[in-house]
Amino acid sequence: MKDSESIKQRFREAGIELEDESKGGIVATCGSGVTACIDYLAMTAAGTNRHLSLYDGSWSEWAAHPELPREPSNGVIREVFSTSPMLQGANIEGAS
Repeated sequence: MKDSESIKQRFREAGIELEDESKGGIVATCGSGVTACIDYLAMTAAGTNRHLSLYDGSWSEWAAHPELPREPSNGVIREVFSTSPMLQGANIEGAS
């Protein structure tokens, strides 16, 4: 695994600041949960003061619920994540 500063830099380049707890928690998610696990491991190894969550159901579970939104719009994704029983109060970095 890369050193912690290299990992933090890669996340910064993706627009995710691991050391800015004012932005709330981070939910790792992907298509099936596999890549999300790798991201979660990398963020943990790099060290972060932000709360981390892993949504292991990821897109395959989310897509099975047609009532859930498919793209961010006016804070809808953030609101759904904060009230969803699947994610119990998690925040999404970058969702608007």
